[in-house]
Amino acid sequence: MSEDIFDAIIVGAGLAGSVAALVLAREGAQVLVIERGNSAGVKNVTGGRIYAHSLERIIPGFAEHAPVERVITHEKTRFYDRKRGDGGGLRQWRGCRAFAGLLFRIAQ
Repeated sequence: MSEDIFDAIIVGAGLAGSVAALVLAREGAQVLVIERGNSAGVKNVTGGRIYAHSLERIIPGFAEHAPVERVITHEKTRFYDRKRGDGGGLRQWRGCRAFAGLLFRIAQ
């Protein structure tokens, strides 16, 4: 009986699973990707949104070949903050980096 030995088993060949498998394989890991769909990314749970600046670091030039439907030029993130003292409670950030900065400060 033969045995296949893998360093990592990735469940799901969506965006996160595919990128994880790619990065591990580039580092020399033996990777097995298991996908229930007929092809990678069939069950899209990203909402169709890709943060290009992150993906560009892993796959330089990917956007030249990617099927882009819409380009997001700006974004606003809102959520309710019950600790806000002015009674308003709704906070808003322009851009994911500003919001990520808040999450980083909260986590510390």
